[in-house]
Amino acid sequence: MPAIVQFARRLSTRWTAWSLLAALTGAAFLTAGETARWGLHRPAPITLVALGTMQVTFCAAASFGLLALFLRFGGGRSAAWDSLAANSFAIYLLHYPLVTWTQYGLLATRAGAPMKSAVVFTVALAASWACASSLRSFPSSAGSCERSRDATRPPDLHLLRTARRDDPHGWRGRGDEAASAGRPTLGPQYGTGSASG
Repeated sequence: MPAIVQFARRLSTRWTAWSLLAALTGAAFLTAGETARWGLHRPAPITLVALGTMQVTFCAAASFGLLALFLRFGGGRSAAWDSLAANSFAIYLLHYPLVTWTQYGLLATRAGAPMKSAVVFTVALAASWACASSLRSFPSSAGSCERSRDATRPPDLHLLRTARRDDPHGWRGRGDEAASAGRPTLGPQYGTGSASG
């Protein structure tokens, strides 16, 4: 766990570099794809390898870039984000038929692809979120949902920013009080340790 926290701290301080890398690799991937389509009906194997490499590079840079942005700016809490986090798995399970039927309903509509995709995204998210929230309100599922949500709740992101530099593992404060009371303390290895007098 301490290694993950240190990695997250380093990633959040380099959010500009990762975001810029994601934008540049994404632009290169899109440009190369368009260039290959203009000149060749059947791309050569080397062209496919180059496109695949660019796509993988862009996906990795975008993943780290989004993670860095959320670690840097996403430390706050709000009721909407908490609700989205609590209902996210149910939204994932419920969204597919809503997306499919919304797309089917828009087939006869004379609108561009960006407009249709915005409508499908909005309708599917709102409807699946509402369905997930209403399912959580049933008495039989509410207790199990609350227990599973509390068991899998991630640590608050603000803890990454408030840890002290001279305590990289974040053990100080937990162990000092326990040591003074004579109880076993958490150590930096494997989360166990003993009180030192």
